[in-house]
Amino acid sequence: MTNNIILVAIADDHPVVRLGAQTLLEKHSRIRIHKEYSDAATLIKEFSTAQWEVLILDIDLKDGNGVELTKQMLQQRPELKILILSIYPESKYALRAMKAGAKGYVNKDSLLDKLEDAVIQVASGKLYVSAELSQILAMKAVQKTNVEESHQILSDREMQVLCLYGAGKSNQEIAEQLYISKKTVSTYRGRILGKMKLKTTSELISYAIQHQLLA
Repeated sequence: MTNNIILVAIADDHPVVRLGAQTLLEKHSRIRIHKEYSDAATLIKEFSTAQWEVLILDIDLKDGNGVELTKQMLQQRPELKILILSIYPESKYALRAMKAGAKGYVNKDSLLDKLEDAVIQVASGKLYVSAELSQILAMKAVQKTNVEESHQILSDREMQVLCLYGAGKSNQEIAEQLYISKKTVSTYRGRILGKMKLKTTSELISYAIQHQLLA
């Protein structure tokens, strides 16, 4: 923090989200929006010399996955404090994001209620854990079985593809959204099926829907 001022960057490819976050956060006397990014390429180009200390990072930029970007940036600058912003429920992605090194996770549905507190807490060096995530962690701690759900073994990119299948996207639509080829989508599908011991795309889609893995 500079003179008690928290310098914040926002990386989200939706201008409305960036504007909303900026309007909300700058009501706080200690928070200043230092930089905005609409794509992963510019973020990766600039982050190594950036002056901001807290990054609010969309989990699904058009040209990059927030969890993968978190791992990549923290390898070079482990002191960065990254707060993941997502449309996905905490039960599905928060633990994955925080294992990657993110300091907190805020669902876009609760942006107005939680973002300011999350930024303040993360800037102070603490983890931001919502009441909902605290409950999830507590439930996991008292579970009698150590068996994880099948999707927990997927890579971040495979998880992203699985969620898109769960949302009813075709191979072509997934390829366009992730900026990859249809062949690459098919490769990911094959890996997902193999890891999760499923046989067909229909089984994969049914699993995603059952577990509410919907992009």
